[in-house]
Amino acid sequence: MMRRRSHPRLLLAAMLASGCLAAGCGRQAPAATPASPAGAAGQAVAPASPSTGQHGRGRSGRAPAAGAARLPLDWPSNIPIPAGRLQSSAGSAGQWTALILAIGSARDVLRSAATFYLAEGFTAVNDSMLRRPPFAITIGVENRDHSPTETYLVVAVTRTR
Repeated sequence: MMRRRSHPRLLLAAMLASGCLAAGCGRQAPAATPASPAGAAGQAVAPASPSTGQHGRGRSGRAPAAGAARLPLDWPSNIPIPAGRLQSSAGSAGQWTALILAIGSARDVLRSAATFYLAEGFTAVNDSMLRRPPFAITIGVENRDHSPTETYLVVAVTRTR
């Protein structure tokens, strides 16, 4: 009998593809305007700043750099993202995905992201799935280009009801 191997890149690609399919990859969120409320979804996330639950601003309160990736406009305002640099995101209609470049090994980033969401009131289903009605979060990680210190973190959020 042949043993199946786990392919983290396939998992990462599948999670990103599902987010794009749900959102319609061709669409892009419009740029935030100065009149947008602070912390609203759709604003750019500042590179490598710790998340405070306010989309788009780190603890310093500074505005994000021009051209930075943005969360979809309808990203749930009560779902923060872990620390790191937002690389891309997609989603709408109850399914969203964010790709974050985080510092640390894949194992450490997975553990850190799970701990982050547990502190936000989610309950662990397993190592990479958490729930807090009406949302479920699935976390996927892969070291960046064989780097032991940089990891891609995928956060997939689904409205369950």
